Amino acid sequence: MSRLLLFTCSLLSVLFSAQSNTIIGTVVSEFGDKLPNTLVINMRSEDRVMSDKDGNFLIKAISSDELRFIRTNYERSTLSVKDGDFSRPTVIKLKALEYLIPELELGFVPTGNLKKDVLRLETVTDRKVASLNNNLNKYMKSNPNYTMPKNNAGNSFNSGADLSKGSLDIGGLANGLSQLLSSNSSSNKTTATYSERETFYRKVRAVIDVDYFANAGIVDYDLDRLIAFADVRYDLAKIYRNNFNKSKIEEYLKLAMTDFKINNSKKKVN
Repeated sequence: MSRLLLFTCSLLSVLFSAQSNTIIGTVVSEFGDKLPNTLVINMRSEDRVMSDKDGNFLIKAISSDELRFIRTNYERSTLSVKDGDFSRPTVIKLKALEYLIPELELGFVPTGNLKKDVLRLETVTDRKVASLNNNLNKYMKSNPNYTMPKNNAGNSFNSGADLSKGSLDIGGLANGLSQLLSSNSSSNKTTATYSERETFYRKVRAVIDVDYFANAGIVDYDLDRLIAFADVRYDLAKIYRNNFNKSKIEEYLKLAMTDFKINNSKKKVN
């Protein structure tokens, strides 16, 4: 029996000792609302706890410790721990931060008299419209701060039209375009000279599939005559001497081969 009494006394002593080193309290707003998630800091020991969903907290401390309470959008609060704070729950009140609303300047304040207010509103509106129109007129009359592009056409289209005045000579433009196209095509499709034609024939003879025409019965001198025959019929030297196209030239030679054989056979009969 004495041992049980001793154990009970020891347990109560420990519990009382633990309680005497702990501050229990609740954090509320100035209006009495519970404030959860409030940070409680013991500045001496640097122990930190957060208040629960009901604003309750429990933190270890000793007499003369400073407890600081911090929460977003609220002013900080400080508690200097005293001996009496260990024996009863502590209530900490936090004051919400004050926010200053920017002053608004009202351009029109109604008086309550509908007739007067309508007239005043029309006057204010008219002044704003007049100011806007005035600024717009100034802008339209001012010189642009950029350089206007010049409407100049290229030399190939220089037909005398004054594009800066908004006019366009369609006939002159068509004539210039025609000259441009003819100048570009004339260099490639003019009639070949004798020397150019001979060079073209030798090049054709060197690159075409000679075996194909040999199997068709056209060899040696007849092959040269076929090339000349196709040139006369399809202007091959004129078209391809400066823009040589082996596959196209062979196609034309094959097209001309039938008529060439007919003409050649007639000459042999005669």
